[in-house]
Amino acid sequence: MSTDNNSNAKSEMWSEAKELGGEYSPRNKRRVKGTTRKKRQYKSPYKRARDAYIEKNLGHRYIRYSRRLTDIKEAKVKSEYIAKTREKAAAVAPIKTDIWNAYKSENISFLGRGIHWNDDIHWRSNIPNSSGANAGSDFYDVYKREERIEKNGIPDFNTPNELATALDLDISKLRWLTYHREAATYIHYHSFDIPKKSGGVREIWAPNKLLKEKQRWVLDNIIHKIPVHGAAHGFVPGCSIFSNAKMHINSKYIISMDIKNFFPTFTFKRVKGIFRQIGYLDGIATLLTLLCTEAPREVVEYDGTKYFVAVGDRCLPQGSPASPGLTNIACMRLDRRLDGLASKFGWRYTRYADDITFSSTDASPSGIEALKNFIISIVEDEGFEIHDGKTTVMGRATRQKVTGLVVNNDGDPRTPTEVRRMLRAAIHNLKSGKGFKEGESLATLIGFAAFVYSTNKEQGEKFMNELLELPEDIVK
Repeated sequence: MSTDNNSNAKSEMWSEAKELGGEYSPRNKRRVKGTTRKKRQYKSPYKRARDAYIEKNLGHRYIRYSRRLTDIKEAKVKSEYIAKTREKAAAVAPIKTDIWNAYKSENISFLGRGIHWNDDIHWRSNIPNSSGANAGSDFYDVYKREERIEKNGIPDFNTPNELATALDLDISKLRWLTYHREAATYIHYHSFDIPKKSGGVREIWAPNKLLKEKQRWVLDNIIHKIPVHGAAHGFVPGCSIFSNAKMHINSKYIISMDIKNFFPTFTFKRVKGIFRQIGYLDGIATLLTLLCTEAPREVVEYDGTKYFVAVGDRCLPQGSPASPGLTNIACMRLDRRLDGLASKFGWRYTRYADDITFSSTDASPSGIEALKNFIISIVEDEGFEIHDGKTTVMGRATRQKVTGLVVNNDGDPRTPTEVRRMLRAAIHNLKSGKGFKEGESLATLIGFAAFVYSTNKEQGEKFMNELLELPEDIVK
């Protein structure tokens, strides 16, 4: 049987089972032992459908027993009871397997230990309230959820299948991409190191091709449509390091601060809160969060097998295309508070990812320390931490740099002179046959040329063309 035929057969089996299971209806009330309170029992959609399908397919062999084994005293009757029970179990087992496989072909079913999941994502709405009627909505949904979704112009999903279809995936592929394991032999990320300006290396976890494609879809169709604060310049359409730096030209004083461990601060719960806040149902928010987060991991080899072992909670990985956009949404209140603080003291404020910058054209040096303390207080109150070693105050007498660009005086931000000199020297060395210096490569030099291009298109384009025109045997 082909894969498509097998998939269709499973789909038909589950459709039949669902029809047999019917809609949810409360059982008779039963008294909770030891109390006078009565409680309605809830049977999951899967169990209702499975039991109804088994009963239909077993026919006369589906036996309901009115007595318990412990109540039977006669040895002969007990033996018959055990034989019938075993016969029923043997007949039920393959049907259970088939119906479970059919169910999994259209439902998520499980997403790993520690991840709450219910395939009926409207389950809170379906459970009766105290009067016996369905609740009608999830208490934890945002107010007027559908209106918020429509206002933001983002797609709404009422089932995991709708989300999978939008991502051009089947449900099993979606489950594979979102499944969480504490120890895995394969993950959807690969790691590499990049050098830090302050020394050492920064570990980057980048998604593999398929996951990156789906994260990019989430970024383009959901994240970029959510409003962010005007002070946020990092990874915002139409903004750049140039637009961020330009806000601080001709400043008397500039305060530059760095948020410590910025991306790991956005844990699974925090990211899920973002998707819930913009209007998504709990189950859909869980799936979107799992698509966009990963646990920090260490590689461990045991008995000849390599394992990726989680060493912390899932969080936003630095390397995912969706991560910066999600941080901008989550930092809306932080940006509002810091922007309000800047306006109150007569300063200007911007944020580029984890880089916070304040500047003023006429501030007094006596108030800088108080302003720094206020900034730290607000940042910590929002759940972040300032990196003490990266806080700098720059006056007019020193070189003032914002996101790597020089902003002294009234002109546009510009790349540092040493960057342009380094590029000229590197291109000259390559043309002279001297090769790359340690740590250099064609990719890094092109990156620096693009950096120059962001502030001076003519000069950046010249560097780029010179690098791309180098013979292949020189740049290998």
